[in-house]
Amino acid sequence: MKHRDVVCVDENRTQIEERLCGHLPKPPAQRACRAQSCPRWKANPWSQCSVTCGTGTQERGVFCRVKGVGRVDAAQCDLRTRPTISQPCLSPVCHRHTWETEEWHDCNATCGEGTMIRKVVCVDGDRKPVGERHCDPASRPTHSQPCRTAPCQYVWMTGDWSQCSASCGPGFQQRIVSCSMVQSALTPPSYTPLATPHAGCPKPHPPETRQCFLQECQHSATWTAGLWGKVYCAEMESEFPKEYVTLRSGETDNFSEVYGFRLHNPFDCPFNGSRRPDCFCRNDYPAAGYTLFHRVRLDLHGMRIITTDLTFSQTPLGRPLSFATAGDCYSAAKCPQDGTRVYGRCGGFCGKCIPPPHSGLLVQVQ
Repeated sequence: MKHRDVVCVDENRTQIEERLCGHLPKPPAQRACRAQSCPRWKANPWSQCSVTCGTGTQERGVFCRVKGVGRVDAAQCDLRTRPTISQPCLSPVCHRHTWETEEWHDCNATCGEGTMIRKVVCVDGDRKPVGERHCDPASRPTHSQPCRTAPCQYVWMTGDWSQCSASCGPGFQQRIVSCSMVQSALTPPSYTPLATPHAGCPKPHPPETRQCFLQECQHSATWTAGLWGKVYCAEMESEFPKEYVTLRSGETDNFSEVYGFRLHNPFDCPFNGSRRPDCFCRNDYPAAGYTLFHRVRLDLHGMRIITTDLTFSQTPLGRPLSFATAGDCYSAAKCPQDGTRVYGRCGGFCGKCIPPPHSGLLVQVQ
């Protein structure tokens, strides 16, 4: 309510007795008014209990507010009537959760150093598996640890010596030499070729090359003439046209191959070297491929075949191979090449035969 003083005055505005104003209506001395809302405490909902089991605590936010205005300073509210901001809470009875471990698995290495693992689970009082969040992560047992088995054995594996580089006079032969780790725990033992020799590989390192001498060179020479061949020209409209020779015998005889199957025991030679799908081997040699050639590119200036040009070739299996390439990683034993036409041999175990890099595949005109 609003209030004011109402008095009776004369013409000089001097207060006189009220009865002298009795002939006039008296103005009101008070009237109703609408004041601002009073500050009040406001409490938010209680939070979840601080524990999932047993006795914990709930909390909530409490602040002073004025309706239509919002939050105001807490001093404007009566601190004596401020609601509580925390209270105890009671959750279901706690079940004791603990970590439980299973037996260690076998070492994952068949030789040398490896790792062994075991299963670690969180269980309740009835030993039933529950989520790991119920157990103390700080006390979680380790699930892996290093292990050591018998020392690894290493052996040198050597392929066959290549054909002598010279048909007469002094030359050289080469072979593939690689160190392999023996998985003796497997039956039969498995041999894993190493990309680089291990310190445990036996000493000394077997030689990879040796000199050879087949016969004295004959110095007599004669001219011979063969059939005329056809040269196929490609990209004639370009600045650098290319010449190709059509291979008359066709793709059946003109192919490059690196065989992809590898014996688990590379010192074995099952089925007398025959290629059979039921061999105890794996088909995972990354360098394997099979490429057929219809034409090969000719370098008329150097009279040699450019073996890396695959324009007139197709690769139905594995990686594309350059012309005049052959190899395998099948066996380190002296296995005969049964059922395969072979004009020469070189490269050895896990190697391949390619033309000499310094001279390439020379063309002989007859």
